[in-house]
Amino acid sequence: GAVGIRTDNPTATFHVRGHGVFTQQTGGTITNGLFLDAGDTGAGNRPDIIFKGSGSSALNNLAMQVYYNNGSDKAFHLRYDGGTYHEGNIGIGVENPLTFDTTADDLVISRSVDAGITISVGNAGTTNTASIFFAEGTGGTGDKERGAIKYKHGDDYLAFHTDYDERLRIDSSG
Repeated sequence: GAVGIRTDNPTATFHVRGHGVFTQQTGGTITNGLFLDAGDTGAGNRPDIIFKGSGSSALNNLAMQVYYNNGSDKAFHLRYDGGTYHEGNIGIGVENPLTFDTTADDLVISRSVDAGITISVGNAGTTNTASIFFAEGTGGTGDKERGAIKYKHGDDYLAFHTDYDERLRIDSSG
């Protein structure tokens, strides 16, 4: 059977309508949060946190889903489905990313002050590379990295790639 809190018609094994605080105590430490266990470690069995709209028609529209997929090569998934309003585009600090140029509105970050994106590859002294790739598919390395902007830490240079090859390099001397 199903258990319902604040609902007479639970639609899942455990259905909570409204809000609440979930607390778990482990040893002498109290941690707040929600613990989800799929109960089975097989592929495809996963705990989900799903955000949906309100009202009977909106409950069929998935707004956002966070889940761990057992058996997947990815440990954590975040799915955003903007439906008809955002058409799958993501806006941070902006109500409607579709108001921006259509060639670059899949992810829009907007603020009324300085804004930016940071790509961090570790601690000081690292020799790792931070990259932004422009792909034409996944058929091979040449497709996945058709164009790129790369910063090579340790050697301190910024490189621009087109047609898979480096075309311009700016080193620490300018």
